[in-house]
Amino acid sequence: MQMEPLYQTGKDVQKEAETIHADAWLVGLYYLCLPLTFITLLPGMSALKAVTFPIAGFLALYRLLPQSRKICLNSVHLFYTLQLLFMAGTLLFYRGPESATVVKDVSLALLVTLLATCRVYNQAERRLFSRIWLLVGLICMLLCLFSEKTIDGGRTVIVVLGSEEDPNFFCMYFIFPMLFALESLTRKTKFRFLTVPYLILVFYAILRTGSRGGLAAILAGVLAFIFLAIRSPKARLSALLLLLLVALVILFIVLPLLPEAVRQRYSPAQIWEDQGSGRFPIWSYLLTQVCSDASSLIHGFGICSTIPHMTAAGFQNTYAHNQWIQTLFDQGLIGLFLYAALMGACFFRNLRRNPLFSCGLVAVWGFSLSLSLYTHKQYLNVFMMCAMSFAPPEMADLQKGGTLLSQPFLPSREPLRKEEGD
Repeated sequence: MQMEPLYQTGKDVQKEAETIHADAWLVGLYYLCLPLTFITLLPGMSALKAVTFPIAGFLALYRLLPQSRKICLNSVHLFYTLQLLFMAGTLLFYRGPESATVVKDVSLALLVTLLATCRVYNQAERRLFSRIWLLVGLICMLLCLFSEKTIDGGRTVIVVLGSEEDPNFFCMYFIFPMLFALESLTRKTKFRFLTVPYLILVFYAILRTGSRGGLAAILAGVLAFIFLAIRSPKARLSALLLLLLVALVILFIVLPLLPEAVRQRYSPAQIWEDQGSGRFPIWSYLLTQVCSDASSLIHGFGICSTIPHMTAAGFQNTYAHNQWIQTLFDQGLIGLFLYAALMGACFFRNLRRNPLFSCGLVAVWGFSLSLSLYTHKQYLNVFMMCAMSFAPPEMADLQKGGTLLSQPFLPSREPLRKEEGD
């Protein structure tokens, strides 16, 4: 009877570090299908959701196989679960037309997140995800550039198979494409010369949507990347100069290509005149309502309870257009604390090892100031990325990407003892 070796050789370790496993391809496929989220196939069934069910099923089966990687949970999983449990608990005292749907969709997102992120991925798989996100960005650019439908004097609206995507939410697709493009530049990859035109086209697509909150949020993510993910002062200065170059190109070449009404949207005077597209009165009303009711301030009025309150008050909009105010109104201070804890877990667990993901969270924070985001997959998938764990890169990878923050630990060069049961 042949005995299994107790120790792996260096070649075994290297082979394992370069292998892209089946579940990584499934997760990559899920990310690639992200732009399908607004395409409605049936009432309550988006194209992304139709793809999600079989992918979740395959991931669940894969986790049961003997060769599946070791299960690894973290703080994002914990606070994500606690937030969902409290959301479900609010159904006991309020159940509006959309409340149960929101809780169900967030539950599905958490299930997929747990299945996709409960093991440690290697650096080859991380590179796969980065390339897929760059491809997602390219797909979204093409959708925007070739879209012919406009609203409000020229704002581009993406239409696919008769389904429309809100211009503000559309900008969220560019969070990780933008950040991975910047990473490819700092790591000096062979395609880094494409980064500048890629960034310019991303900003052009965002500007075409006329989304002021989207532009500000993406810029916040870019600046966070420069100051959090780049450790070398010289490299940081180079990145800032590159950003300045991109800004000049956009200001003097890209902006003149946009309709006059879209250009005017970005002026401070226009923002003040239209009260943030009517958001300021909404925020004032909702904060006044929730702060004047002591019990609701603690546990909220219930998921999506802004709909009946704002309709009764005569507002045309029925959501807060600010996820923090939406959470406070619907779930009170308890829900707001759990939401902040989830955001904090996503940010701080990645700050040293994967600062790029923390920067993605900064962009989400920017979007959350002007949008209500409960079930939007662009937003929920940032939590999924932040929940992912990756093995530290080899020394050669660190030297190649020397402008990035160093990892807190390096893999041992000694032979690794094989886990029992592997």
